[in-house]
Order: sequence, then structure tokens, then C-alpha cells
Amino acid sequence: MSTTWYEVWANDGLDVPYILILRPTDRGLEILEPAQGNRRVFSTEKFDEAKYWLGEDEFVFVARKEIDEP
Repeated sequence: MSTTWYEVWANDGLDVPYILILRPTDRGLEILEPAQGNRRVFSTEKFDEAKYWLGEDEFVFVARKEIDEP
């Protein structure tokens, strides 16, 4: 069984918070935009780069979900 995860990030400076999803891929990490059909908006090999990109656009960490896969 392997464990994977995803994180929810939000720009809460708006009337309705704007949500992005950070998740691992085979090549590193990607940030998806659920409001646009899960369009990939950023990808990187480094977690710190993903966090920096999110922070630059004023997104804040909301939650992390661990998923056990068989």
C-alpha cells in the first residue's frame, strides 16, 4: 500500500476564497485550479518552489489530506 496526499490552498482575500490544489506527480509536484477543470497552473520538482509560488500569489495553506492507496 502506498500513501499519497494533496493540499488545499486558498486566496482568502476575496469575497469567495479562490482554491488551488497542490499534489505530487511522478515528476514532482503540480498545482491545479479546480475552478478551471483542474487545469495545471504550475509544476516543479521542489516542494519549496511550489510553496513559494503559492505564497507569492497570496495563497494560504488550508489543509492536507493523506490518501492510502492499495
